[in-house]
Amino acid sequence: AVNSYQKIPFYGNRFKDENGNVFTSPDEPVFATKEEVPQTYTQSEVVVDSKTKKSTAPSKLIDLASLSAQLASKGIKAKTVMATYQKMYEAQVVSYPRTEDKHITPEQFKDLLPKVDAIAKLVGVDTSLLTHRTPRKTHVKTGCAHGANRPGLNVPSSLSALPQYGTGAEVIYTILAKNYLAMLAEDYEYEQQKGHLKKYPAFTGTANVPLKQGWHMVSYDADDDADVSGAALGTMADPYIHEGFPPKPQTPTMKWLMKQLEKYDVGTGATRTNIYSEVTNDKAKYPLLVDTKGKISMTQFGNMSYMLLPGTNIGDLSLTESLMADMRLIAEGKKDPDKCLADMKRLIKEDIETMQRNGVTMRKELGVMEQKFE
Repeated sequence: AVNSYQKIPFYGNRFKDENGNVFTSPDEPVFATKEEVPQTYTQSEVVVDSKTKKSTAPSKLIDLASLSAQLASKGIKAKTVMATYQKMYEAQVVSYPRTEDKHITPEQFKDLLPKVDAIAKLVGVDTSLLTHRTPRKTHVKTGCAHGANRPGLNVPSSLSALPQYGTGAEVIYTILAKNYLAMLAEDYEYEQQKGHLKKYPAFTGTANVPLKQGWHMVSYDADDDADVSGAALGTMADPYIHEGFPPKPQTPTMKWLMKQLEKYDVGTGATRTNIYSEVTNDKAKYPLLVDTKGKISMTQFGNMSYMLLPGTNIGDLSLTESLMADMRLIAEGKKDPDKCLADMKRLIKEDIETMQRNGVTMRKELGVMEQKFE
């Protein structure tokens, strides 16, 4: 989809108020050229229909895959992150890397609480922002084992003491610490304003006006929050001809991929990071992906694998999702493992046959000779 995308413009009428807020109508037609757009609209007064106060809690605790994805854009490979994090864990500077938990226990929260001021000073966070020092239900709950990834009880004397653990140690600790500290800051609060144009009621606009920055002052990723815009709705709006383009398909990045895998419950953060490290390892015999500062493209082997997948069970994300659910039920004694293994055997046999058929097409398209192995 990325390769075949064409940036073909379209044009249509929209309005903009003095604060830069845009008003659109779902019924407004679009045109292939600017000249075709009828300019029949005139300035209109803005009517504010509602003002609603809203808030968002701090981001969830980060896992190793999300951490690694942030570092990928800085040129630090997943393999390096895994190795450095492991050494930091052995020194108790950070918590257990291969955790499945996405929360921490009340005891873990209590143990780290006396250390948070020292951690905040170390990574440059104003301690006066950390006013929410009681457990949040969104982040703290019973029943966890190792707990989510977080700073360890051994707080370094300075960030300059961290490179001894490996490449990227300072950045790893800073991201991890700020993500954890955000839980101790107040909610982000904003006012959502909705309005329409007095002359042309079909044209509506929305503005999210920040009221209190809260945890955004500690750790904030703009990609994860759609509740920020800025200026309030204005009083008057003027028509203009808008130039738009079809939405461009998402450029594959490690960050995007890790979110997809998390969405479909594929493995733990550490497992996802480890496998990503393997399939992007340029020293491997058959690397599948190329990682260029977090942006992903396929190798020839990756493309071959992709062309083998159509119609397979293993290429269906919903199967992976149900398999993960089945494994949990087996662990809880609620499902017969023999039945699940029999089902998997059947699916694998089907996939082998499908891949053999796809292999014929793949070799023809790529000009790959069939190999015979004894």
